Amino acid sequence: MRPTMVRRALPFLVLFGCSATQGNTPAGSEEQSSATAVSAQEQPSTAAPVSIPAPLPVSETDLTAVSQSINAFSIDLYKQVSGAEGNLVTSPASVAIALGMTYQGATENTAAEFKSVLHVEGIEPEQWHAAAGELAGRWMTAAEAREGEAPPPEIALANRLFGAKGVPFKDAFVTQSARDYRAPMERLDFSASEASRAHINGWVEDRTHDRIRDLIPSGILNKDTLLVLANAIYFKAQWQEPFNESGTHDASFLANGKDKVQVPTMRTAKNFKYTVDDDATVIELPYASSSFAMMLAMPHEPTGLGQLEASLAADSVTKWSAAMTYQRVALSMPKFKVEPKKSVELSEPLKALGLKQAFTDLAQFEGMAAPEDERLKIDKVFHKGFIEVDEKGTEAAAATAVVMMRAGGMPAEPVPVAFDRPFLFFIRDTDTGAILFMGRVVDPR
Repeated sequence: MRPTMVRRALPFLVLFGCSATQGNTPAGSEEQSSATAVSAQEQPSTAAPVSIPAPLPVSETDLTAVSQSINAFSIDLYKQVSGAEGNLVTSPASVAIALGMTYQGATENTAAEFKSVLHVEGIEPEQWHAAAGELAGRWMTAAEAREGEAPPPEIALANRLFGAKGVPFKDAFVTQSARDYRAPMERLDFSASEASRAHINGWVEDRTHDRIRDLIPSGILNKDTLLVLANAIYFKAQWQEPFNESGTHDASFLANGKDKVQVPTMRTAKNFKYTVDDDATVIELPYASSSFAMMLAMPHEPTGLGQLEASLAADSVTKWSAAMTYQRVALSMPKFKVEPKKSVELSEPLKALGLKQAFTDLAQFEGMAAPEDERLKIDKVFHKGFIEVDEKGTEAAAATAVVMMRAGGMPAEPVPVAFDRPFLFFIRDTDTGAILFMGRVVDPR
C-alpha cells in the first residue's frame, strides 16, 4: 500500500517524510520527534521537537519564480560539471534545495552571492524559501491512480540539518528551516567522524532506496565540522505507454559520437510531443498518471553533443516544449543506466558561478549562529545521482550534502527517430516546467 501524501499545510517536522516504498512509514510520521539510532554505527539524535509556525502563503507566481530559478541554475551548474567525459546525471533541484537551506542562514555579501547564483529574481528571499518548499510538496503530491491505469510516480524528497552537539544555532534559523524545508536539526558528535559520516550516508541511502551510497567520502568530517545540510530525492515512474519488451533488440549506437557499438534498444510507434529545430531533434515521453515527463534532445550531427550543451540556455527546455506538437513517431532509444561510483564535489563549480565568499573565512552566516559563538563557512558540497531507463519506465535518485565547518502535426507515416548517438535527457514537471534531473548519455553500455 502506498503511503499517504502529507499536504504542506500540515505542520510536520520534516520535508515530506521518507521514501515512498511498501512497508515504510507514511511520509511525515517518522520524524515528528527526534530521530534515533538505527544501527550500532549511527549516533542518536539529541534534538528536541521544534515548534513550527504555519507555512507562509505561496502564490502561483511565487512557484513560477522558483521554477525559473531552478532551471536557470540547472543550466549554469550543468555547464560547469559537463566538462568531464562520459555519461552524466545530476539533480539540479536537489542541489538548489540544499543550497537554499544554506542560503537561509546567510547574511550580507554571502547572502547576495547565493541570491545571484540561485537566480532569485522578482521575489523576496523569504518568499523564495517558502515557495521552494511548496514546490517540492507539489511534486510529492500525486493524484490517485484511476481504475485500469498505471499508478502515479513515486517521488520523495527529504531534508535534514545535522548540527554539531553544543553549537548554539539560532532558534530562528532552526525554526525557519523546519517551516520552509521541513528539515529538522539532528545533533551529532562530529569528533566521531566515521560514525557521523556513516549516519548521514545511511540517512541518504534510506531515502533513496539505497540508490545513493557513500555520498560523503571518508575523511571529510572532523571535529571542526559544525553543520551538514542534506537533501535526498527519489523518483520512480512508469511510462504512460510502456515499451513492449519483445520489441527490444540490439542496435547500433555511436558511442561518444564515433564508435559504433551494439546496445539493447527499445522500439515503439506512437503519438509523442515532438519538434525539430536547428540544434536538435526533441521528443517528450510522458509518465503515467502525472504531469511528469522525460524530454530527450539529440543533436543532428553524431559529434554535436558538445555544441548542443554549449548552446543550452535557461529557456532552452521551455522553448523546445512550446514548439512541440503531437506527431506519430517510430521511436527507437537505448535502455540505459547511469550510476557514478563517486560523488561530484561541487565547490569549484559553485565558486565559478559566483558563490565565493561562502567558502572563505570571510563567510557571513550570522543567520545560523552568532559570530561570537561560532563562525561558519562551507567546506565542501557533494552531489551524486542515479538513473535507469527501461521498457517500463524510469527510476532516478540524487542527494546533495553541504558540509560546513568552523571558519576563520500527424503525417501519414510515423517519423523515424532513432536515439543512436549521444543525447541529453531532462526529467521535468510539465506543469511548472521545473527540471528535477538532467544529464547525458554518450555510451549506454
